[in-house]
Amino acid sequence: MNKVLLVFMAFFMMSISSNAQEIKVKKGNILVDKVKIGSLEKGGSMLLRSYAVKDNNDSTVFVLKKDMANSLLYADDKTYVYYSVTFSDGRKIGIEDDKFVAKKDKVAKYLVDNKLLDENGVNQSSIDELISKSDTVKKSVNEILKQELQTLSNKDYIVARPSIDYPIYIEAEKMNPDNSVISGFSTKSYKYNIFQLRNDKNDVRDKVYIGYAYREYNDDGFGDKNYIIYNSKDVPLAKWSPPFRYVEYGPKKKKDKSVLESEKNAKTIVTIMATSLIKEHKL
Repeated sequence: MNKVLLVFMAFFMMSISSNAQEIKVKKGNILVDKVKIGSLEKGGSMLLRSYAVKDNNDSTVFVLKKDMANSLLYADDKTYVYYSVTFSDGRKIGIEDDKFVAKKDKVAKYLVDNKLLDENGVNQSSIDELISKSDTVKKSVNEILKQELQTLSNKDYIVARPSIDYPIYIEAEKMNPDNSVISGFSTKSYKYNIFQLRNDKNDVRDKVYIGYAYREYNDDGFGDKNYIIYNSKDVPLAKWSPPFRYVEYGPKKKKDKSVLESEKNAKTIVTIMATSLIKEHKL
């Protein structure tokens, strides 16, 4: 090995050694190279854990926590989880690190890596720099919400047809196993294309496509999970989760579930839900 390479390797190892910091959390105290720079106070719940960060004057300067954003399409039936930092002045950012979790060691490392806190207190210039390149919600979640907002712009779209009183016709289509549009967990599903006839003679050859429905289910003995009705522009309008919840979206409100509780046939359920929305001039 030549001398130039040996010198380079020695310099590289010295650089790593000089930059490496020992970060520990001991009895709630944040220690960097055995020097206390602040402390952590755990709060929240198991599902939404939070940590209040205090400086060496025992003043709360940050709160890092597991956060949630409700879907714009499905309201609180669907949430997007991310982690956030709230600063003492009320400003807030989403944490972009996909490996970050609300655990004390990760919180301490995040503070040190971003130079937000040292033994003398907060580093305001580092805070301002981090805020300037961050969003109030994690960017990937923000992108989903922007896409949902675009879809939501079609919430009032209704396909033109001769009469809303003509019969409804449903065509079923079995889908490949996929993740639930609500929970994200693996599920089986059927898609039901919803048509309204252009006549009152039950001639299904003359019909107009007005929307569709998904039926999510698992072969676990618990039956159907969700029936979700959409307009033809992919906006969810209503959801039936047997046997408990029947809701309408935009804004979310409860509907009378008694009209569905005794029904077992999937096409009949979709027809009842679709008919209700048609009468309300929403489908």
